[in-house]
Amino acid sequence: MFPIDFFWRAAERWPDRTAVDTPEGAIRYDTLARRVAALAAALVDIDPALQSRVGICARNSAEHLTALLAVLACGKVWVPLNPKSTRPEIRRIVDATEPSILVVDAGSAGLL
Repeated sequence: MFPIDFFWRAAERWPDRTAVDTPEGAIRYDTLARRVAALAAALVDIDPALQSRVGICARNSAEHLTALLAVLACGKVWVPLNPKSTRPEIRRIVDATEPSILVVDAGSAGLL
């Protein structure tokens, strides 16, 4: 069993329960599962290779969580990029890990 399997199990068992509570409001498991599945499909469309790397540079948010779960759901490898890091630090990690996809929120776009 993989960590993503626990999420899918929770979404199946408790679709109406709150998965994430955000300042904008609660997100239910069924809603989050749909978002994760859609983003996972988009990631596979961009790069169909299993175990390819996906860098995520984003502040804590429901979108960040969705991206992380989507990476796991489609069998890719998560490369965490801390938006509090400096541009040279981020560049060093990206150069070392060579992600095929980068997911970046608006506030972190200037780092890449």
